[in-house]
Amino acid sequence: MVVLLLCALMSLTGFGVALVGADQHWRVVRGWENPADGGALPFKVPLAGVNVALTKYTPEELPRQLAAIAQAGFIWVRQSFYWAEIEPERGIFDFSRYDPIVAALAEQPRLRLVAVLESTPTWARRREASGHFFAPPANMEYFARFARALAARYADQIDFYQIWDEPNLNDRWGGLDPQPVEYAAMLAAAYPAIKGNDLDATVIAAGLAPTVEQGPRNLSDLTYLRALYAYGANQYFDAAAGKPYGFNSSPEDRTVDSNVLNFSRLILLREVMQQHGDGHKALWASHFGWNSLPAGWHGAPSIWGQVDSATQAAWTRAAYRRAAREWAWLGGLILQHWSPDAPADDPIHGFAVSQRAAEWFENGAFFADDALEVGLHHPTDARLRYEGAWLLGTLGADVRSADYADPNFDFSPQRLTFRFRGESLALRVRRGDYLAYLYVKIDGAPANGLPQVDGAGYLVLRSATLQPETVTLRVASGLAEGAHEAEIVPYLGNERWILAAIAVGQAPPQAPLSMSIGALLALIGVAGMAWALRQMPPNSRAQAQAVLRNYFQRMAAFFSAAVISIAGALSMALTINDLLPAALKRDSAAIAAAAAISGALYLSPHLIVTVAALITLIVLIYNRPLIGLALILFWAPFFLAPLELYLWAAPMVELSTLATLSAAILRGALAWLRGARIGRLRLNAFDWLMLALGALGCLSLLWSAERAPALRELRVIVIEPLLFYALLRALRLERREWLLLADVFLMAGAAVSLIGLYGYVTGTGGFALAEQGTRRLMSVYSSPNNLALFLGRVLPFGVALFCFAPSWFRRVGVGILTALVLLALALTQSLGAALLGVPAAVACALLLWDWRRGGVILLGIALIAVIALPVAARIPRLQGALDLSRASSLMRTQLWQASLSMIAEHPLTGVGLDQFLYLYRSRYILPSAWEEPDLSHPHNLLLDFWLRLGLGGLVAFGALQLVFWRRGLRLWRALRGDPWLSACVVGALGAMANILAHGLVDNSYFVIDLAYSFCFVVGLISSLYQAP
Repeated sequence: MVVLLLCALMSLTGFGVALVGADQHWRVVRGWENPADGGALPFKVPLAGVNVALTKYTPEELPRQLAAIAQAGFIWVRQSFYWAEIEPERGIFDFSRYDPIVAALAEQPRLRLVAVLESTPTWARRREASGHFFAPPANMEYFARFARALAARYADQIDFYQIWDEPNLNDRWGGLDPQPVEYAAMLAAAYPAIKGNDLDATVIAAGLAPTVEQGPRNLSDLTYLRALYAYGANQYFDAAAGKPYGFNSSPEDRTVDSNVLNFSRLILLREVMQQHGDGHKALWASHFGWNSLPAGWHGAPSIWGQVDSATQAAWTRAAYRRAAREWAWLGGLILQHWSPDAPADDPIHGFAVSQRAAEWFENGAFFADDALEVGLHHPTDARLRYEGAWLLGTLGADVRSADYADPNFDFSPQRLTFRFRGESLALRVRRGDYLAYLYVKIDGAPANGLPQVDGAGYLVLRSATLQPETVTLRVASGLAEGAHEAEIVPYLGNERWILAAIAVGQAPPQAPLSMSIGALLALIGVAGMAWALRQMPPNSRAQAQAVLRNYFQRMAAFFSAAVISIAGALSMALTINDLLPAALKRDSAAIAAAAAISGALYLSPHLIVTVAALITLIVLIYNRPLIGLALILFWAPFFLAPLELYLWAAPMVELSTLATLSAAILRGALAWLRGARIGRLRLNAFDWLMLALGALGCLSLLWSAERAPALRELRVIVIEPLLFYALLRALRLERREWLLLADVFLMAGAAVSLIGLYGYVTGTGGFALAEQGTRRLMSVYSSPNNLALFLGRVLPFGVALFCFAPSWFRRVGVGILTALVLLALALTQSLGAALLGVPAAVACALLLWDWRRGGVILLGIALIAVIALPVAARIPRLQGALDLSRASSLMRTQLWQASLSMIAEHPLTGVGLDQFLYLYRSRYILPSAWEEPDLSHPHNLLLDFWLRLGLGGLVAFGALQLVFWRRGLRLWRALRGDPWLSACVVGALGAMANILAHGLVDNSYFVIDLAYSFCFVVGLISSLYQAP
């Protein structure tokens, strides 16, 4: 008991430590967005800015002040344009006070103006606020006319307009209670007025004052912004704005709380924007800073907190550093204030930086850098250096095609270079159904986030789904601190506007070690508690079990009567052995009837007939589950011909699997309810390993990028074939039943061969044209290689059943079917089958049948092959089969190289089920392999299991092979006296030899028919090995 309590305490302590660590980590990274992750972000603009009151300077002093502002390193100057001064009388505009400002700014190319449109002339004010300078207008159309006139006058000089300031405060809304809907109406009026005269303008919503009040005089900035979204005002601003004053806390105070006023409060406004789908818009800080009044100040106290001058300088610089590193969504971070135009006793003077900014920011060196900072950058950024023929525009950068008619066309190699400062780099590119590449180097070396070839990383511009898309793809990460040089060289992609943006990223700090330690302690504690419970005296455990048992008995009592009643009815309805004709009680006749019914399902034109046939089939399977297993095995190769069921289509093998599973479960449940004794199935090593493969398949969904194809493959290639394996194990088949299933497997191969041979001979289809027009048989498949893969597994069963046949009558029948399979295999002209799969399978089957006679036969086959070499050399398909420069051989080596690159980036998890096609053609395909971009698997069984199921899948497959061959060969030795079972075992071993040999250069499991045949082979050995 003491150990139990200590473990419980350890678990609780670890859980608490992990929670505290998680909370601390969340506090650090909240608001931190890495542009390289591809999230919704605005394009980066410079941070450095300052609020100004330029109207107070004389014409002689104004240029000097602007020069000082530029020398300090600022970019943005935020200046109010008072409507009350510009249009004092209705319809009469006077810009004389502001024209000199705009003209002087034009002489400072570094500086950019943010014009704030605010105040209302007396004639336009609302009546109840007629005496207030910042009263809202009585008619928003008046304000729109003013905005229209200002934009028309300064369209060539001003690109950024801000509509009003602090409308969430009473004293900035004419002494009236703030109404978000009224400000929304102002935006709705001003936005089109400005855009109509300055299409490239950026309209910024008013800077919202930080406050925790919820009305009526003042309204929280968060509440106000939410209300603007509720009223649809977001369609009338291009950026929002807040005022992250620091008050008395440092910029590193990471408290993010609606009741706390600090620098981090801006994160809450950003989260509101994201919640309403505006993550792509910038959030500006129209005012920020720390107030520092001089010693002996006799004016009014500061409402923004108070710090000393050294702290003010340090915290201001720290704020800029934090924003540059973490807040890629931030627009301008505008300092309050250069030199306020206010009475001498106004505490706003505690913000004045005109005498200190040059020292704080080292005469602009603090902000000066020709490297791209963390953020999302438009390809028109002046710091990007383009060589060769490019076209730049709103869409980004386009690689121009050669224009030989243009004498001024730049034919030099196209290249883009730039410096950046960040931990990672990503490119936002436009991809589609075309083949083009970007070769990327960082600091002269291949970009470490891309596959590499010829000393450069390459980014494939073919999309995974072949549909047009604009995506952000990381090309490098984990870079050292400091500046880096990037080089991008395009190959093809002309006139596609391939480059949409450049993202420089900075990853947030890793989770603290305390989280991992806490989680480990909690896990150890839980494991210790489980161990301690197992060590408890039996009486104590029995008491606990009795309590749980009584609880579940009471919960189950409510349902028991209904379940028993339904079970009885179903049992009476389905247990109809006595009603079936006697002929249908024999396996051969029952299977023939089931085959006829299932075949009729394909031909039935009416839904009612189809449903009736399905019900009849389920009844047959319920009474004889072997029928279901035989149908599954037979219909597996016909998966490309789905059965149409009204609104749903599914291959017959899937319907057979589900019907057999349902019948088996129902049969077992009814037997259990009737009190019949049901023996427990003891799981063996095969079962655990097959379960592991299924579990890994389910787990792979967590990292599968294309979820829909992954789910489909999980269903039809992992789960349903494993259900077939489970049925083979659970139904405890007898000796003759295994032989019957082996016969059905051979018949399936013969049926597929016969269908293909008919089309091949008559020329009606079922073949593909290869080199020099020769035909390659593919039957019901979409590729000759697929047919060869399936028939290669059938052939050893035919050879074994022929060799072990006890009578000539059976041997002749098996021989005919096997000959059909062998002929079809030859006509596929599959090199993998001819050189690897078939030799391995046939050699395994013959040597296990009789190593002396089998060896002689193999020598004879080898001699015939040698004699036939001159003839084979004339067959175009076989010419140069071992030449690695041959197209198919070269394709495989390039494919394997790309697959290894894929594994290098996903060594533990792989890429997931059915993800290879999408990743290969969109990221890993080598530039020299452009002719075959749409390959869905790596053509190697080891690479395939690793990539789909991760390293665990590869290990499980390897362990399964070890168990299969050890136990399979033991079983072969033990059954030497039984020709029927020996034929089945030898056929299974030969089929596995084919899987391994042919799988070296092609698929091995991850096609429907291959998955079912694999599970049949493993299930046969597993069941016979464990059979009494």
